[in-house]
Amino acid sequence: MIAPATTIRKRLRLRHLQLMTALSETESLRSAADELSMTQPAATKALKELEDTIGATLFVRHARGMEPTIYGEAVMRYARVVFEDLDELREELAAIEAGDIGKVRIGAVMAPAPDLLTKVIVQLKEAHPRLQISVQIDTSDVLVQALQQDQLDIVVGRIPYGFSALDLTFETLSEEALAIVARPDHPAVGMTAKPKLADLAKYP
Repeated sequence: MIAPATTIRKRLRLRHLQLMTALSETESLRSAADELSMTQPAATKALKELEDTIGATLFVRHARGMEPTIYGEAVMRYARVVFEDLDELREELAAIEAGDIGKVRIGAVMAPAPDLLTKVIVQLKEAHPRLQISVQIDTSDVLVQALQQDQLDIVVGRIPYGFSALDLTFETLSEEALAIVARPDHPAVGMTAKPKLADLAKYP
């Protein structure tokens, strides 16, 4: 009788599935044992353990080798799926390590978003097409707080007044140009020298 799923989960080992994969390719217990660097008695014991775990005979032995039963064919098929999934897992882990896959959460103030941030995102997507990028546009105080709370991975903005920068790593990207905008007939427009802040403070 086929064993319950809980029994199979507890007793099934990776070497059992490796043996089944090797047997599907060689149809010989000796050849499968050689492929796995096992002795033939060890391979025989592992196969017996697997049959006891499953609760069914997996192979019929005859002079030409070993022929899988319908149960053996099913187990071999699932063994191949397991190792294919493990290969995919390894590829995904390597992609994560290389930065080719994953999520990046970016926060930015409005000023650099249309130009600098757009170019960077385009370059990132070209280099790492499977990378998921999200962007939050807000003021620096909101973004830095989100960064400190691990809601963002990187922020393009200013360090707001009153925030401690001791737990942040930052790099200056550029100096921000500031401009004063006034109506054409504003008194400051006619000043011969550049107006100072104190001169402008007297105007509403």
